[in-house]
Amino acid sequence: MNRAATVKRVALPKAMRVPSPTHRVLHSLLHSELIDQTPTTAAGGLAAAYKPNGDLALFFTDQNTLYVKKRINGAWQARSAWDKATGSLSGVAVVYNLDWYLLVTGQDDAGSPRLWSLAYGDGGSVPAGR
Repeated sequence: MNRAATVKRVALPKAMRVPSPTHRVLHSLLHSELIDQTPTTAAGGLAAAYKPNGDLALFFTDQNTLYVKKRINGAWQARSAWDKATGSLSGVAVVYNLDWYLLVTGQDDAGSPRLWSLAYGDGGSVPAGR
């Protein structure tokens, strides 16, 4: 007798899920040392990306400001703020390809939802730090 198998997808408990390599590295970094504090308790999104040489950039939002904090040659640098004016920011995503390319979510000053894309320079197509 030939029976069709029934496959049921079961979500693993959170403690059993295997995080991505980036998540494991961030978890390790963030839980082993205090690298900075957010300016307020209204921090939103957090994103990180590595360069091929191992340098890391953490981007995070806090109310209406986007911040970057870099780890260069194993040492954390001072955070810097994006110099553009926006409404409230809620999330950020980043990839590295000679520069840091970001998607930032939030609302403009009128309260309308927005998705911004930008390049944060690392000397590829955009001067470093711009």
